[in-house]
Amino acid sequence: MAVSPRISEGSAKATTKEIREWAIGEGREVSPRGRISAEIVQAFHDAQATKAQAKAAPAAAAKKIVAGKAPA
Repeated sequence: MAVSPRISEGSAKATTKEIREWAIGEGREVSPRGRISAEIVQAFHDAQATKAQAKAAPAAAAKKIVAGKAPA
């Protein structure tokens, strides 16, 4: 996975650190320095997308419930 050219070098370093910390927490083998494998980067992004969807689901369900009560 390529890094977007819009990402500044500073934020890329922060993201790399975040990915390393996530990978270690997940029990994946990642070196403390150097390139992170594309497989680990993709797994990190997939996990973040899943986490974002889980947060959005309760809000969507709450809207349906409120919408269900509105018609009288």
